[in-house]
Amino acid sequence: MRAVHTFRPAPVPVEYSRREQEGHSRAVVAVRALGLGLAAILCILIGCSSEKPKSATSDASVSGTSTSTETESLTGTATETSTSPTSVADSGPLLFGTPCNGHDEYCSKRYDELCQAATHDSVANSPDFWQVPAQSKSVREQLNASIGALMLSVYDDSGTLSVCRGDCDEGNTALASVLGSVRDFLDANPRQVVTLLLDSSVEASRVQREFEALELDHFAIAQAENAPWPTLGQMIESGSRLVVFSNAPDATAAWLLPRDVWIWETARDWTSLTSMKCNPAVGDRTRPLALIHHNLVDTADGGSHDPSVVLATTANAFAVVTERLEACASQSSRVPNFVAVDFAAVGDVVGATQVMNGVRPAP
Repeated sequence: MRAVHTFRPAPVPVEYSRREQEGHSRAVVAVRALGLGLAAILCILIGCSSEKPKSATSDASVSGTSTSTETESLTGTATETSTSPTSVADSGPLLFGTPCNGHDEYCSKRYDELCQAATHDSVANSPDFWQVPAQSKSVREQLNASIGALMLSVYDDSGTLSVCRGDCDEGNTALASVLGSVRDFLDANPRQVVTLLLDSSVEASRVQREFEALELDHFAIAQAENAPWPTLGQMIESGSRLVVFSNAPDATAAWLLPRDVWIWETARDWTSLTSMKCNPAVGDRTRPLALIHHNLVDTADGGSHDPSVVLATTANAFAVVTERLEACASQSSRVPNFVAVDFAAVGDVVGATQVMNGVRPAP
């Protein structure tokens, strides 16, 4: 049985290994030091102002011990390094200008401080010809478009674990295929963290084996309930770039995090924008993470409650989602962690999460 860790090293693509990251970082330091040295010699020969040239970061700071000298960042802004020892976990990304989930600012945010866009019935999409799609893009396209969390309902479909939307006869995709898309995305995007929200009606051990077959368990974080979440930078550097929440009561793998312990949820399938509330409908606010369901359905004259791209155009508007998230944040005194929508490709749900994360101005 594999030992349980908060972080477990995961296979990193050859083209972006940690050794190469460290080598690149040393090269940056060496080039800058050489340039400053040449500048100093030139000053001696031709004369310069009395202002001392800024020193380059020492090799000690790259290896883990920083000095109190003033350094100049690649952006040209002078900063002062810490006098205390540093580590990968403390320092975040090894490379300058390498974002976490698309933004440098996210690297220093703890996982539970981040607001992420999620998709309802992520696999029920038009490209895969589902009878009643909830999304217009494939799973891989959603991840490429900065969707941070996928919602997957897992069923036993004639002996095969499949992701369905209620009735597998209306559409289904093998869980192995979905997880393969997630694995491919993680391999191709070494600075991305992905979250899976599983609603499973099958034994956790069977779901676990599907992850293990693709070695996705190596990427998954085994987060202890009472321990603080790491930052995205720490998760990326440790290789723990997959967060899996499941409602399976018999889960034994430490990385299959119990959804009913971690996440509270609002109601979903709202009939109007004015009816949308931020009150918990599943769990309560003692759970550390919040999932805001933000979708509209047609109930007039016995409406089908099916996802509607027309209604999503209204619900997913940038200003509408931002206003809802700000209202929920005000009520809970914290940023919501997930906002789940239908047809995420319309509107600007990701933009609304960026407002909540402080990287984009409010509308």
